[in-house]
Amino acid sequence: MFAHALRILTFMFCFVALLPPTRLRAEPSFVYANGFEMGTLEKWNIAGTSPTVQSRITRAGNYAAMHLLNRDSSEVAYRSEVNPSRDPDPQPQKDYWYGWSIFLPEGFTADATNWEILTQFHMRPDKGDTTKHPPLAFSVSPAGWKLTNRWEPNRVSKAERVGSQEFNLGSLRTGVWTDWVVHVRWSYSSGGLLEVWKDGKLVAERSGPNCYNDALMPYFKMGIYNGWKTGFIVNPKVTQRLIYTDEYRMAGPGGSYEDVAPGGGGRGEAVLPVAPTLLEVD
Repeated sequence: MFAHALRILTFMFCFVALLPPTRLRAEPSFVYANGFEMGTLEKWNIAGTSPTVQSRITRAGNYAAMHLLNRDSSEVAYRSEVNPSRDPDPQPQKDYWYGWSIFLPEGFTADATNWEILTQFHMRPDKGDTTKHPPLAFSVSPAGWKLTNRWEPNRVSKAERVGSQEFNLGSLRTGVWTDWVVHVRWSYSSGGLLEVWKDGKLVAERSGPNCYNDALMPYFKMGIYNGWKTGFIVNPKVTQRLIYTDEYRMAGPGGSYEDVAPGGGGRGEAVLPVAPTLLEVD
């Protein structure tokens, strides 16, 4: 009986040994999706004047956010932004993907007398840091869309040591949604990576440092933030700013362009983009 059991165990051991080795699975990705399909701002943190969740203009689904600022009457005249309240904290030297959409209504024109940021990846400064600009900022001007990337390798940042690079991202389109996808490997050293797609076209790429040397990596914000805060020259003819945002997604290591690219089905022009490989700016 014992010998029989031993023969069975020996056979099983030999069979298992002949099986191909099991490969370790790649680090699993996560996808954090947060449009406004609950019809509320429940999963969003609000900075400045609260946007309104509405159903008239959407990129996908039934709802999107409307950001409206009036220089004379808004609660906070220079800011109407949201950031996801449940995004996981990104880690340095790991890849992350972000996707979102912005709608500039017919008649929207960039204010030539002011800076205006419509999306930013906001820094989380360490104690002792001086005031810092966002490491990634998507802004508008009469020349079109612009991306500014800033970085600093020292743990205590000083303005005079900050590096930067600007990218022309092409013209402004009104009356339609503009889709954005960002692939970033956050790093304040040589290991960083940055790729940006606009409406399915690769419009910016960079290798090397792309953020500050902070304990916590940047977080995402979209909406309006402009120079009315800082007393820049104010054009008396520009008293109101209006945009719409929708379709925010974030994917972690192991994610892909397709995981976060804005989808179709909303009220407005909507074409699901695919990831290209060639840099192209209109």
